[in-house]
Amino acid sequence: MTNSITPSTYVRSLGYGMMRQLADFIDPQEGWKKLAADITDSSGVKRYNQMQIRRFEALKQVGKSPTCELLYDWGTLNCTVSDLVDLLIRNQFLAPASLLIPETVLLHTKGSLVEGKKILPELPPLEPNEGHLTSNSCDLTSDNNSSHLNDTGLKSFLFYELKSITNNFDDQTVSAGGNKIGEGGFGVVYKGCINGQTVAVKKLSALANICIEDLKKQFEQEIKIMANANILLTESFVPKLSDFGLARASVKFTHTILTDRIVGTAAYMAPEALRGEITPKSDIFSFGVVLLEIITGLSPMDENRDPQLLLSIKEEIEDEEKTIEDYVDKKISNWNITLIEQMYFIASPCLHEKKNRRPDIERVKEHLKEMLIG
Repeated sequence: MTNSITPSTYVRSLGYGMMRQLADFIDPQEGWKKLAADITDSSGVKRYNQMQIRRFEALKQVGKSPTCELLYDWGTLNCTVSDLVDLLIRNQFLAPASLLIPETVLLHTKGSLVEGKKILPELPPLEPNEGHLTSNSCDLTSDNNSSHLNDTGLKSFLFYELKSITNNFDDQTVSAGGNKIGEGGFGVVYKGCINGQTVAVKKLSALANICIEDLKKQFEQEIKIMANANILLTESFVPKLSDFGLARASVKFTHTILTDRIVGTAAYMAPEALRGEITPKSDIFSFGVVLLEIITGLSPMDENRDPQLLLSIKEEIEDEEKTIEDYVDKKISNWNITLIEQMYFIASPCLHEKKNRRPDIERVKEHLKEMLIG
């Protein structure tokens, strides 16, 4: 801890360098969403609503840090470093908290050990002489790898083998000649090569106080919030869903759960999802945004557009300021206004603020079928 930072220091007084260090920990996994959802005012009311959180996310498009902007804004309430450290520790951001008041984090860590819960083990030691690997070492063949079939019938790989096929987890993007495909809420995905076949390797991010049993349960329960980037088309234009990772529900997909880890693209997220309340109806909301994208040809968020959020056109149409015809994709020629209106009438209830007022996916599917047949 630097001498100039004490528990009573105002957050607004933190220097830019410290703000950037905090952002380096929090920005990559969009942890700022989690913090924003947990910040309240003096009366205990949530300070940031859905629109404000989406505006923070839009700052990434112009090269700004959502974490820094969040802290600058929160700092106007005269919150202190002590308040910030409490917020970080409460949300398991121990590393950035230790930058501010290390001894507080140390006491918290000692006091929060839970007997009988095995925390995720450290990664296995790396093989010697593992400098930056060249592209020649990227392909792992069956003759030189130690992968084997486990009890599930799936192959398992040693950590150093995964490093080998991803060129030492090269963080340069694939388009720039590297191996990084993308980054999500739970880790980074890299391109690799096994037996001449291109594969994706997901390197999970470290999660504090997560046990192996919790991780297994999470994998069994996860389904993904809907976004156009996760809807893929085959050569025959058959849609496939990919990248499962957020909207977790029970086996019967009927119950609401609460999560303290908010991931995903905020422009697609339902109001309750931004608060950490996840249900299958959260995906219905996201699907409604996708339908609006199909109708309009517009991106879900554009800082230079009015309205910035695509889903806001629903309010303008309901207030009779505009009609859906005003938003139809200009690239569509000879469009059928009846079909356009039918698709909008399917999307509109999906975007209801109250989750229980949204239709289930079976009803949406039937309406889409009727639209195509009729």
